[in-house]
Amino acid sequence: MNWDVSRELSLLLLVHLDVPKLTLELLPLQRILTIQVLEELLQIFMIFVVWIIKCTPFAIISLIASAIGGQSDINEIMIQIGYLLAAIMVGLLIQLIFVYCGLYTFFVRKNPILYVKQMVPAFTMAFACASSAATLPVTIDCVVRSGTPVGIARFVLPLGATSKC
Repeated sequence: MNWDVSRELSLLLLVHLDVPKLTLELLPLQRILTIQVLEELLQIFMIFVVWIIKCTPFAIISLIASAIGGQSDINEIMIQIGYLLAAIMVGLLIQLIFVYCGLYTFFVRKNPILYVKQMVPAFTMAFACASSAATLPVTIDCVVRSGTPVGIARFVLPLGATSKC
């Protein structure tokens, strides 16, 4: 008789995954208590995660401050930080020019500078209020004026404004 590893592993996984499930289904009170315990554990872990998220900026600033404070030549550190910021700005500028403007030109066959000029009110509103949802009316108006159909603008823009990726 042939020994099939995949069949044996499938059986093993099936038994290990179904035994706790069957046990919980046979004991309804136990299942309810187990679900309540798991929900309470979830709430505890979520509180812990929120604490970590709130403490993270202070921890990062402390790490950066200790790394900078441990150096003997502060001028050299500031020069290095300046180089880092300049490299980031150059990288973002290259992405803007070659990727965004290049893709816009390739797919739409229009001048991206004219599109950006039409979007200035939306950019200004977004910069002023720092809220994607608050900029939606202005953004929809700018996008429709740029030539996008109203239905597409009203469907796509709220999706993008409310998604947190």
